[in-house]
Amino acid sequence: LYLLSQLDSMMGSQVDAVSDLSKLIREHRRIAQRSDVPERMWAIYQERQTRLVENEKWFDVAALHEGAWHPMVRRAVDNPTLLMDIAAAYEEIGLPHRALYLVREVFPMLLQSDQDDSMLVYNLARLYGETGNPNEGLKTLRYLRTRKSGTKDAGDVAMLAASLKEMAGDVEGAAMELRRAVRSPDNRDKASVWLARMEAESGQCRRSTSVLWAKLMTPAGQKEVATP
Repeated sequence: LYLLSQLDSMMGSQVDAVSDLSKLIREHRRIAQRSDVPERMWAIYQERQTRLVENEKWFDVAALHEGAWHPMVRRAVDNPTLLMDIAAAYEEIGLPHRALYLVREVFPMLLQSDQDDSMLVYNLARLYGETGNPNEGLKTLRYLRTRKSGTKDAGDVAMLAASLKEMAGDVEGAAMELRRAVRSPDNRDKASVWLARMEAESGQCRRSTSVLWAKLMTPAGQKEVATP
C-alpha cells in the first residue's frame, strides 16, 4: 500500500494516494504509527485539499476528509488553518455538526502550539449555537473574553453572546450583551434595533418605538429589523 501510494502520487492521482495511505493506517495501525505514513499522508492530503478549497469544491473537500482522515494524522499537521477551511466547507454544504466536530479537533492542536486564535474560538462558539448548544457556546465565549489579546471585535463577541443567551432563554442577559454591542460602531445599528425589538416584545413599547420608527424610515433600517 505504501509503494502503491507512491506510484499513485507520481502518476498525479492524489486521491488514490491518500486512499492507499488511509487504508494502510486503518488495517496496519501499529506499522503506520512507527513509520512516516501519517506525515506522508498529511503532505499529499494537504496539497489536494488546498487545491480543492481554492476552487471552492466544497463537496469534494468534505468527501475527501470523510473518506481519508484519521486521528493518527494529527501529529503531522503543521497547518491547522487548512482544517478550518475544511470545517468551513462542511458549513457551506449544510453540515454544521461536522464542522463543529472538526473545529473541536483543531482547537487542541492550536493550544499545544501556542496558537490560540481568537477567530477560531469565536467560530467554535458560533457553531455551538448553530447546532443547538448555546450553553457550550457561552462557555467558549467566556474563555475568549479572558484572553488578554485577540483580533475579534468586542462588539461581535457581544452580538454572538446576545444570540446565544436569547437562545438559552436568558432574555435579560441578551439585552445586557446588546447594550455592550451598541458601543461598537460596526454593530450599533443592528444591536439597537434588536434591543428595541426585544423591548417591544416585553411590553416596553414606548421605549422601543422611537428606535424602530427611525430605522423603518430607511431601507437599511428595514433590513436590520427584518434580520435581527
